[in-house]
Amino acid sequence: MPDDARTRADGADQAPLVPVLAAQGYDGTDGGPADAPAGGARTGAAKPGDAKPGAGRAAGDTGGGGSSPTGGGAAQPDQEHEPPLSRQKLVIGAIVLVVLFAVLLLIGLLPRHSKNKELAERAERAAAADSVPLVSVTRVERAPAGSALELPGALQPQQDASVYARASGYVRRWYVDIGAHVHRGQVLATIEAPDLDQQLAQAKQNVANQQATLALNKVTYDRWKVLYRDSAVTEQELDQYKGSYEASVASVAAAQADERRLEALVGFESVTAPFDGVVTARNVDAGTFVTSTGTVSGSLPAGAGGNTQLGATTPGTELFHVARIDTMRVYVGVPQAYAPSVRVGLKAAVTVQELPGQNFDGRVARTASAIDASSRTLLTEVDVVNLHGELLPGTYASAHFQFNRPSPPIMMPSTALIFRGNGPQAAVIGSDSSAHFHPLTIGRDFGSAMEVITGLADTDFVVNDPTDDLRDGQRVHAQVAAEAGAPGGNSPGGRPTAPIIDQPNSKEVKPPAGGTGQAKGGAAKPAAPAAPAYKPPAQVQEPAPGSPVTAPASGPATGSPGQSASHGS
Repeated sequence: MPDDARTRADGADQAPLVPVLAAQGYDGTDGGPADAPAGGARTGAAKPGDAKPGAGRAAGDTGGGGSSPTGGGAAQPDQEHEPPLSRQKLVIGAIVLVVLFAVLLLIGLLPRHSKNKELAERAERAAAADSVPLVSVTRVERAPAGSALELPGALQPQQDASVYARASGYVRRWYVDIGAHVHRGQVLATIEAPDLDQQLAQAKQNVANQQATLALNKVTYDRWKVLYRDSAVTEQELDQYKGSYEASVASVAAAQADERRLEALVGFESVTAPFDGVVTARNVDAGTFVTSTGTVSGSLPAGAGGNTQLGATTPGTELFHVARIDTMRVYVGVPQAYAPSVRVGLKAAVTVQELPGQNFDGRVARTASAIDASSRTLLTEVDVVNLHGELLPGTYASAHFQFNRPSPPIMMPSTALIFRGNGPQAAVIGSDSSAHFHPLTIGRDFGSAMEVITGLADTDFVVNDPTDDLRDGQRVHAQVAAEAGAPGGNSPGGRPTAPIIDQPNSKEVKPPAGGTGQAKGGAAKPAAPAAPAYKPPAQVQEPAPGSPVTAPASGPATGSPGQSASHGS
């Protein structure tokens, strides 16, 4: 083929490659890319995928001619080379991927490492906590200065007397019965004693006889005194008549005394009331024989003495019993601990179970001024005014006192008491979170709590239900059982309490569909009231010795296992 025809054919074959070569930097000449050096070898396609079949054939045809028409030197085979810009992007992308991978690796490993470290520390704290016992503690409190004391007793009348017969005889008549209000000197019954009446009459005649003898002896004595002045008789004879006269005077006096005795005995034939009061017992009836020794023969119709058979003799039986009830008294035994506070005039309220809601004002009338050695109590009398007669003698009553103690004792739960060889003790938690045994002097025991006279201070924390393994000076972890801070509760390695979870409020009970809540028959049925909303217990913040961390003032605890508790649970 001629050269010019071959050239045209090559041009025709290269026509489709012009846009591709232009994109790769060729300027349309056989010299190669515009940025290639002069005389340099012609490079092939930029990428294997960019080369078209026509371009490959054109390159082969050109190479097959042996030499370039322009004479650029020996022909080089076509090789694929990456542009310098594309290699730079690949390197940058690889670096970015490596950096991202390293960042992601750090983000994933560092929290995990921190978490593992925290778990290890918590495990160490838990292991340390397992070796120290956990105890429940309570803070002691001082009793209030105003102390109330209730003591049992029985109501007794202000005056109480049993009326007996002084004269022996038969009961002629009785005038009052049980429940009758009587006055002093009022006749209750009369007794027939005819022998006593006759003795009185004989005594009166004896007095008259002795008075007549006295008169005769007096006249004789006066005559002999005249004769003695005239020296008609001797002094010896005068003294005889003088002695007779003086004996008659004494005999008259004796007869008169016997008369008065019998008159008094006859006066006892009328049984009278010794004071104003109420007759609480009558043990005689008309015809009953009574003696001056107190024996009663016959039945007891008023109920006293039980089922006494007719004709039986009951020794020491009273005829009547009279009580003064306008003022009642209650005898109580005040414990030795309160004895110094009891004084005459101290107010007391008396209550009776059968009269609920009524308080009767009373005052301490007198005390025994001595402690009973057997009961260690002070016998005290409380007087109560009973003008309306509401209080009945013999009723069981209670006397309530209010004392202002200058030095109130410490109140401690009974579960904290320790009985060992050294007497009563209590385990007190100190600022170093150690248990220290304190000897105690116990006062009154109220069951769940007791008074401690000496051995504790107001700010002490005592261990509840201490075990036998607890020793003096042993380190413990304290968990407060009351509303107070626990000493040592937040020490490292302490044990936590369970977190408090807020309970959801109770839902209100809604009436059935229809809105009226009516039951069958048309009667309206009221809806059930809504239950009160649950409120979690308040957490009381009170620092205690050995607690470096302050607990939250309110809200549920958010402690996790292995953390100690510093607030009430």
